[in-house]
Amino acid sequence: MVRSDPETRQRIARAALEEFAEFGFHGGRTDRIAKRAEANKQLLYYYFGSKAKLYEAVLQNAATRLGSAEGAGSAQKHPIEQVRLRLRTVLDALASHPRETRLLIRGIQDSGDQGAAAKKAVGQLLIQIKTDISKGQGLGYVRDDVDPARVAEHAVVLVLGHLSLVPVLERESDAASRTGAIQTALEALLKTLAW
Repeated sequence: MVRSDPETRQRIARAALEEFAEFGFHGGRTDRIAKRAEANKQLLYYYFGSKAKLYEAVLQNAATRLGSAEGAGSAQKHPIEQVRLRLRTVLDALASHPRETRLLIRGIQDSGDQGAAAKKAVGQLLIQIKTDISKGQGLGYVRDDVDPARVAEHAVVLVLGHLSLVPVLERESDAASRTGAIQTALEALLKTLAW
C-alpha cells in the first residue's frame, strides 16, 4: 500500500504543468512527467488516476489563477476603467506565470473534453469584459456603435496572442517590456470605446 505524500503529489503536478505546457495533452508523456518529478510512474496514476485527470488537474489550477485575476476591480469604477483594471490584472497574472499561460492557450485549442477548464475560464473573462462594456454603454460612457462581444474578443486575443508569441518577439527581451507593449495595445483599444 502506498502512503499519501502531498510533496510528491505537488512535484508530479509541477512536472505535469511543465510537460503539458510544452507538449500539450496529446504530446505529453507520463514517462517524462515521472522523470521530471523524480517519482515512480505508478504514483502519477495513484494520485491522479489517469493522464487525462492529471492534465485536468493542472489545467484547472491554471484556470483558477486566471479566474481569480478576472474578478479584479470594483463595480464603483468608471466602466472603461473597470475593463482596464480587469485586463491589466489578468495580464499581470498571466505574464508572471508563463507555463500556466502556455498551458491555458494549449487547453483552449484542445478538442473534446480536454481543455474544458481553460475554455470556461476564458469564456468567463469574455463575459465579464462584455458586461463591463455594455454597462458603460448603458451609462453613456461607451459609444453605442461598439459591439461589446467583439471588443471583449479583441482584448482577450491581444493579451493571449501576445503572450503566446513571446518566444518570437525577441525585441522585447524582458517581462516588463512585453507587458508594457501589451498595455499600450490595450490602451489603444480602450480609447476607441469612448465618445
